[in-house]
Amino acid sequence: MATFRINKNSNYSIISNNFLNDERLSWKAKGILTWLLSRPEGWKIFLKDLQIRSTDGRDSTSSGIDELVEIGYIERTLIREKGIYKGYDYNVYESPRQENRSGKPAA
Repeated sequence: MATFRINKNSNYSIISNNFLNDERLSWKAKGILTWLLSRPEGWKIFLKDLQIRSTDGRDSTSSGIDELVEIGYIERTLIREKGIYKGYDYNVYESPRQENRSGKPAA
């Protein structure tokens, strides 16, 4: 196998290979997580924004995020104001949290 790399003087990210080798994750989820980890600190995540940055549609993007939530790479919190749904707040982790959204330990 030949691998052709570019010179990385600017516009690159340093990420752990651990999640890339996590066999519980689909290629889709690995791609979404890689992109999210490349965003600057404080970046706001909106599903619609993710959809327009790729060829995946709403359902595919949503299922990738759900997969990352279930395994523990993303923590998603529902935001409500006065009982009205306002969206979600997301925390993204380079390694999975010890507990996923169901409260069960991450495998």
